[in-house]
Amino acid sequence: MLRSDVLEHLISKLPHRDPFLLITEVHHAEGGTGAGCWQVDGTEWFFKGHFPGDPVVPGVLVVESLAQLCGIVSMSSSTGQDMPSDMAMRLGQVDVRFHNAVVPPDRIMLEATLVRELGGLFMFDVQANIESGRVARGTIAVKSDAPESRS
Repeated sequence: MLRSDVLEHLISKLPHRDPFLLITEVHHAEGGTGAGCWQVDGTEWFFKGHFPGDPVVPGVLVVESLAQLCGIVSMSSSTGQDMPSDMAMRLGQVDVRFHNAVVPPDRIMLEATLVRELGGLFMFDVQANIESGRVARGTIAVKSDAPESRS
């Protein structure tokens, strides 16, 4: 199991910051698997318009939180340990099915399992769950973007 300071370091390597850093905890990220959570408390910025009086977390943000976890797992994989601190992870292909809505105050449990790596492309099986059941399940691909290849 990775130490908490290592997990915090991995989160800090993501390019996202508040209010778009959606992962609130990483429980583990090693051996090609990762688990974490996003605690939705109802004060998030998007609830002003989605939907007033009936708040629902947009599905695209559930996918984004899963993609952020995939980025963390990619950086913690054996091939990703030496990634530079300014390495970017770009979302590639997404195939996710939704099952239930997320409403505050829900705690979304996120899971990602690396199923294939080819060059800088990482393919993951992902799922998101809340206490009452599955929210989403599918596959996400993220691509590492080395600083020297960015324009």
